[in-house]
Amino acid sequence: MGPKDKGNVVWWIFLMWGIGVLLPWNAVLSTFDYFEYEVKGYALSPSFVYPFAVNGLAVVSQMLVLLYGHKLTEKSKI
Repeated sequence: MGPKDKGNVVWWIFLMWGIGVLLPWNAVLSTFDYFEYEVKGYALSPSFVYPFAVNGLAVVSQMLVLLYGHKLTEKSKI
């Protein structure tokens, strides 16, 4: 049996993490129409470029962790 979660601390941490991640993402998503209206001469729309920029960084960082993560100590990973 795992350790007890006193006061639902883990639940609150995940709730705050979800709010912290989703609110900025939703703020960016809601401004795509504005940017597409303001930047009329741009060849690529922001709603096309932004997901690639965000997920590209995530893929690169995951690859680095997969390749070199075993060289890090547990304390530095945390």
